[in-house]
Amino acid sequence: MIYRHNTFLFNHADTIVDLPGIILPHRLSLIRTVQLGFADPGGRMWDRCCWVLGNELPALENLTIHLFPHVIGDMDNLLMPLHQIEQPRIFDVCLIKPWYIKKGWEASSGLVDAPFRFELIDNELRSPIGMLA
Repeated sequence: MIYRHNTFLFNHADTIVDLPGIILPHRLSLIRTVQLGFADPGGRMWDRCCWVLGNELPALENLTIHLFPHVIGDMDNLLMPLHQIEQPRIFDVCLIKPWYIKKGWEASSGLVDAPFRFELIDNELRSPIGMLA
């Protein structure tokens, strides 16, 4: 019951990566709702985190990810690993606008045929800058 009816909140990619070694597989398969908040996602740990979400949580139905990067040079490095996660019915990714984001972010191939709804939020205004579904 605890796994099926509760929302799991995480704020580190390594916690997600460690889940398969901490929670029994049949219990992992019951988790339905996850909310994540990460500062400066990217790199191997980010890739592995997305793999775990896409492959180790088969019953995942609702996934919300808030990303808080300081700088974004290439949106593809941030968004492409998320394409491994296909099972949620509701999958939202909110990017809190960093102090620097490379021009042309809207053309990222990570947004093409994305399995998630994407929103860029201006931290100062707390309002959506661009929403792509």
